[in-house]
Amino acid sequence: MSLLPRLSSLLSPRFALLAILLVAALLRLGWPHLTEFKADEARLYALALDMAEFKSFPLRGIGSSVGFPNFPMSVWLFAIPLFVWKHPYSATLFVAALNTAAVYVCYRLTQRCRGETAALVAALFFAVSPWAIIYSRKIWAQNLLPLFVLGYVGAALAAFVNRRRWFLLLHFLLLAVVIQIHLSALAFIPLTGSWLVIFRRRVRWKEAALGIAAGMVTAIPFAIYLAAHAGGGGGGALLTDFLSRPATVDSDSLRFAWMTLTGADIHSLAGQQAFRQFLDSVPAIEPVRWLWGCLTLAGLSLALYRRREVDVILASWLLTPILFFVRHSTPVFPHYLIVLFPAGYILAGDAVSVFMEKTSRPSLAWQGLRLCGSAAAAASALTQTTVWLALLFFIARVATPGGFGTPLGMLLEMVDEVRAASLDHEILIVGLGDDPTVHEFPAVADVLFRDAPHRFVNGEEAAVLPTQGAAAVIAPQPLAAALWYGQWAVRTSRVQLREGEGAFVIVSLPANPQVALTHPFPEPRRLANGVELLGWESEPGWTVIWRVGYVPAAADYHFFNHAGEAQADGPGYPSRYWRDGDVVISFFEMQSSGPVRVGMYEYPSVTNVPVMDAAGNPFSDAVTADP
Repeated sequence: MSLLPRLSSLLSPRFALLAILLVAALLRLGWPHLTEFKADEARLYALALDMAEFKSFPLRGIGSSVGFPNFPMSVWLFAIPLFVWKHPYSATLFVAALNTAAVYVCYRLTQRCRGETAALVAALFFAVSPWAIIYSRKIWAQNLLPLFVLGYVGAALAAFVNRRRWFLLLHFLLLAVVIQIHLSALAFIPLTGSWLVIFRRRVRWKEAALGIAAGMVTAIPFAIYLAAHAGGGGGGALLTDFLSRPATVDSDSLRFAWMTLTGADIHSLAGQQAFRQFLDSVPAIEPVRWLWGCLTLAGLSLALYRRREVDVILASWLLTPILFFVRHSTPVFPHYLIVLFPAGYILAGDAVSVFMEKTSRPSLAWQGLRLCGSAAAAASALTQTTVWLALLFFIARVATPGGFGTPLGMLLEMVDEVRAASLDHEILIVGLGDDPTVHEFPAVADVLFRDAPHRFVNGEEAAVLPTQGAAAVIAPQPLAAALWYGQWAVRTSRVQLREGEGAFVIVSLPANPQVALTHPFPEPRRLANGVELLGWESEPGWTVIWRVGYVPAAADYHFFNHAGEAQADGPGYPSRYWRDGDVVISFFEMQSSGPVRVGMYEYPSVTNVPVMDAAGNPFSDAVTADP
């Protein structure tokens, strides 16, 4: 008989809640090395780190998908953990912890307005929802939304349903916060407006006015930014352009809402090449997704049928963002529907709760039906969890181009290897692109090496050999520069990535290097900007070898290579990265068997840089290579 109380305690709501929260925490906080860290994450992390290091107070966030800058709210929030621990894992675990807390808040909110059964089901579904987990595990502004959205809705319930004082102020303040976290929350403006109309007799307009004022105060820094950039294509021009775009009407928001709430299409993280391999490794889960979708629709139907105060708020929370994005002037992305979390699961929990009430009869048949319903809900949650974990470990092992990015843990392993190889020399970051504000790998590397001297090299266009020695990390792409660095290396190591993804190659470069010239340019070959044209190669493509003689005043320079009708112009290597004594190998797409005239000009003025003779006088506008 002593076992019965123990069994009863194991089946108690308190134990069930604890188990749900532990699962939610494991799926969000576990394996932080298996998270993405792409350009957006890197730029947001860099801004937050600047704030945490007291280098700046951000007035804006990173750019958005609509071309309009984001508010700085997400930067401020991500800076909080970085005041304590300045590491990418710090911000990653912070957003995961907030989303774990959101599962508990979902439980408490649902318990108050829908009862224990609905609360446990809503929390369980939210805890194991694949996309809710995905949007909890990396440094992304919109990943901060769920906890604050729950606060926004909870304040609405307290103000409009329970008539509690000052919660309307909190509601408007949190409305401002969620909009500033991510612009997809603009969908909540008509939502709040509809609640003010429906519950107008319960509105304390003084509280509303104070809440609006408090929200406007939080937006003052961004308003300062917009005012400072009102002209010359700044914030005002971007806003005008955004508002003038033609609108389209489609069902993307409905499709993405279904995907987000049911966990559909998570195999897309495996990328276009490997998703079928992943799907073949897991059981079919479409029945689970249809179960979740049908439960959500059943809960929504119940809410629309009953039309109680709580029903109105929950149903409109689910429907308004979907309807808001039916008509749009910019593309709609799945992450815009994060604002729905966890509305659908609360409604699904309500449907399950009503089912349990209607079947609470003493007969064996009804008890069996209740048991089957409980087992289906639990089995669906277990299936979602199993498939998600299978996906997590799949993308940790297999390359997923077009899907999940290189895991953060592998990037940090590369950083440690490069630091060990640099011996306090500078670091060359060789990959696709050389501008951190535009290109992905430079953006990621820029923040990971922010406390070490580093430069960027577009490995498709150039290879750079500094005179003081350096360590170079070469990204795992087919780059023309890789062959040259392999020839120059005095030591080489590799950081192996996922299957089919290749490896980062780290090379140590010697100081005071000597470069053998198979085909030297004839004298004179020094230009007025200090560049000395050393030599050339014609295989496999046209290659110019040159040395930086001194660092000129700020200017951009391009090469020209003319051979009869053939011509190839390009930057060679951006002058903002030049260092005195650098030997640079620049690659151009040109084939020629005749004489080639090689020179430089300022860009964009196209002002020629003359070749100087030994006396320092202009000699010609180019040197000539004669294969």
